[in-house]
Amino acid sequence: MERQKAFIATENYIKNTCLPFGVGVVTSFDEEDVMRCATRQKNLDTRNEWLDIRIPARDSFLNLDLPIGEQSKEILRPLFSQKALSLLFYADGQKYFQGISGIITSMTDFPEERSGTSWEELGIFYEEKTRELEKLVSVYSLIQFITEKTRNRDMAITSSFLQVIGINGIIFSGDNAERALVFDAKNQIEVMHFNSEVL
Repeated sequence: MERQKAFIATENYIKNTCLPFGVGVVTSFDEEDVMRCATRQKNLDTRNEWLDIRIPARDSFLNLDLPIGEQSKEILRPLFSQKALSLLFYADGQKYFQGISGIITSMTDFPEERSGTSWEELGIFYEEKTRELEKLVSVYSLIQFITEKTRNRDMAITSSFLQVIGINGIIFSGDNAERALVFDAKNQIEVMHFNSEVL
């Protein structure tokens, strides 16, 4: 997978930040933005320090400024996958199949027919849940929806869920600069070069 260049202040490297839309490490695509964010201790002869890094390709990140329907195929494919839907709607799926298992069993004495009917019902269930997700217009509403599904309404679990299904983070704008929240910094950030300068 092609990676893209980004920058991060040294003191923010592998330091999780909790934002209203996720938990991860904040990087920037603008070196001057990171240079401004890099802090040095006042009244000491220290330097601002930042890193040139590589992060996953842009199309593997949700874009906060785009509606769900306009996200890249690389985002929509894992978001609407059976893996994502089964994790996100696990409790709903359990209730649904407990309710219809007796009906499927009573329909036929042949296990092959029951199996085929079960797969059809599973397809119907996933289609219904896909439509439910498609009704969420913005990335914010998607994040809130997923967070509401977690036990403790924990944004870190939401970020982990997105990372597990193949979404590496969220691109957003802040302080007139485009930035990326990387969910799994340890495995997704590759350090290329160390920079140090008195600004």
